[in-house]
Amino acid sequence: MLFFRCSCHRLVSIRQLVKMTYSPVMKDRLLEYSPEGLNFYKSPTAKTHFSLMTYNILSQQLLYDNRYLYFSANSEHLEWSVRKPKLLHEIFSYNPDILCLQEVEKAHFMEDLEASITDRNYEVLYCGRTGDKVDGCALCVKRSMFKIVKHRKVEYFREGVWQLKGHNVGIIALLSSINGNEEICVATTHILFNKRRGEVKLAQICMLLSEIEYIVRGNNCPVLLCGDFNMFPESPLYRFIINGKLEYAAFKCEELSGQLSDDFKRPVFCPLLPPMLNITDECVLSTNIELVKSFSNQVQHHFKFRSVYPHRTADNDYEISTRHDGGNENVDYIFYAPHPFNRGPSLIPLGRLQLPSKTRTTQMGCLPNKQFPSDHFLLISTFFIDS
Repeated sequence: MLFFRCSCHRLVSIRQLVKMTYSPVMKDRLLEYSPEGLNFYKSPTAKTHFSLMTYNILSQQLLYDNRYLYFSANSEHLEWSVRKPKLLHEIFSYNPDILCLQEVEKAHFMEDLEASITDRNYEVLYCGRTGDKVDGCALCVKRSMFKIVKHRKVEYFREGVWQLKGHNVGIIALLSSINGNEEICVATTHILFNKRRGEVKLAQICMLLSEIEYIVRGNNCPVLLCGDFNMFPESPLYRFIINGKLEYAAFKCEELSGQLSDDFKRPVFCPLLPPMLNITDECVLSTNIELVKSFSNQVQHHFKFRSVYPHRTADNDYEISTRHDGGNENVDYIFYAPHPFNRGPSLIPLGRLQLPSKTRTTQMGCLPNKQFPSDHFLLISTFFIDS
């Protein structure tokens, strides 16, 4: 039997954990309580509680295009016909109330993934990447838990804007609980991979934050932000999300994501975003021309995000969210803003599925393999809304 380990190392039966079930695929990953979660599951209340999963499922086309990253993997385990049923088994074993996916190929989505997911009582939003890219993001919501009030699909690419050359996308949805009056905003994205183009990653994040601010304006609701950000913990980009401020002119483009340790050459020029986007330095969409044209060497936002994951294991090893022949990295995140406007309901994390350590993933070898059908590990957390 799987057990749910809290920070004080007390073990509690997984049967006490609502809305999350054990998947044999993840038998070496524990579920960890937050202190609030331990108290919540001891004395459950009627408050709205739910689970959110984010998972980069590895586009088959990207796998083929970057075959060098999977050179040591067993070719049988790389085939979509082998990976697809394992991916669906993983996802549905946990039965998340909100499911966010990255690198979802449009052809696979249209052929069978959408039907498989909607058959499980999800409402599904899909946004394909622009240009000649074949994959995209999906945001799926259990109809029995939430209804989608409104949503926005965000395409970052802008012709002629050097900071927005990446054909990446995001999805934002404002959700209302079925059994109450609570609202939350959920956003998922897949930020540019290129490790040297930190200024593009930053511009994409700022653009997404401005769209989130627009959709929650006047709602005073908590915000969840998740996905594959292609940045390391404690990098300048990570600190921008957590701290709400970044003086980007003090950094080189290559160091913003934290994925490179040297060879910093190109400065980040001001302004980061051109006035034509109508985005202020505070990541707010505005029609005020003076605000949009008034720029500095820094960007800000007001969301007060926190990370669900600590990025270090109990024995101080690094948490890892992706593994292939290119190395072990932590690039996937679930961020939450409990009460971004200092008023209204608060979002409280109850628990999370433990990420494997760097030591453990090194022993696994290259992913995908027989046990793990993607080169990323899924992240899942439970929350309740304290209104």
